[in-house]
Amino acid sequence: MRLHHQLLPFAQPSLFALSASLTPTHDTLQVVFRLEGPQGELVLPPEDAQAGFRDELWKSSCFEMFTQWQDEKAYEEWNFSPSGSWAHYGFTRYRERSASPTSSGLAHAIQVQRESAHSLLLSVSIPWPARSEALPFPHTLRYGLSTVLQRRDGAYEYWALYHAASKADFHDEKSFIGEILEDRLQS
Repeated sequence: MRLHHQLLPFAQPSLFALSASLTPTHDTLQVVFRLEGPQGELVLPPEDAQAGFRDELWKSSCFEMFTQWQDEKAYEEWNFSPSGSWAHYGFTRYRERSASPTSSGLAHAIQVQRESAHSLLLSVSIPWPARSEALPFPHTLRYGLSTVLQRRDGAYEYWALYHAASKADFHDEKSFIGEILEDRLQS
């Protein structure tokens, strides 16, 4: 099963188009972001041979995924840079970060393809988020997909499946509108 989504800019108009697909497997969530538009207008971090965990990736162009089990307050955030760097954070509730950044083993897992001056694909596989044993099985995983684009003129564009508030806020659980019923253990 592959789920396809169009991401929406917080403010109109934009020179870009963003889409994403999500494919759940037995042990991973495979995500592919597609950015279309004049990439010369953006600050896109170059690929980095030393890529790994990096904090504050959102300060430049990056792709993001948020996951939350239905009926839970805790959620996780993943950030993926075109450089190959990534970040993973756990939150106990809205914007309350767990004690320290999570450094899951994503080394060399991000694949970036620059198909042309107008097309970029970023692919990554992440593990399913941790879930409480108290949750019934199967259970619904809610998710949000989002992107920060830093333009060369210094402005930022904020893209998401859904913007739930009057300002761009990817952490707002009302924006986690994607849903997957967890039946992976039955396969």
